[in-house]
Amino acid sequence: HVTARKGLCVNRRCRQLEGALIGQYPASHPSSPGLRRVRSGLAHYTTQPGGLELSLFRTLSKLKSIKVELWPGFDAYDIGIEFPDEDIWAVDCKDSGRPGFLATLLSQEEFPVVGLWQRAFYVFPSYRKRLAPRYGSVFSSGWRTDDSRVSWRFDDEFLKLVEDKLQKKGDHA
Repeated sequence: HVTARKGLCVNRRCRQLEGALIGQYPASHPSSPGLRRVRSGLAHYTTQPGGLELSLFRTLSKLKSIKVELWPGFDAYDIGIEFPDEDIWAVDCKDSGRPGFLATLLSQEEFPVVGLWQRAFYVFPSYRKRLAPRYGSVFSSGWRTDDSRVSWRFDDEFLKLVEDKLQKKGDHA
């Protein structure tokens, strides 16, 4: 594997998000001694818990009228949400710069049927639509599912959906 030198950003996403120059870490991503970068193929699939799922979990956990669980069913999906009306939503966060490829992959598998969820969502970070305004339409055109209970949203839209559901039931966050 390649050892990252202090101050280097070799990750395309951090450069896109922070506008960092190649070879420089943005200020919000300081390097630490012993930092290592895994080969890009492996980095594609396995590194550390996703920032999106942890951020979404923290935000949802602040809503007092819902129960939120991180990595239910031994990480069958990322977040489980139980509403006061006992509806359960399952969330799997995905962050890929290739929406067409992601759509193809997700079309080949069913959303995990762990627990008794009524709705399931693939959630993408909203910065993806800022970087690529056609992200949603590219994903939608390639994604196929036979389960009408499964859909997708960007994280900001998903949080609005949760808030709308709570408002309709008269449960205030």
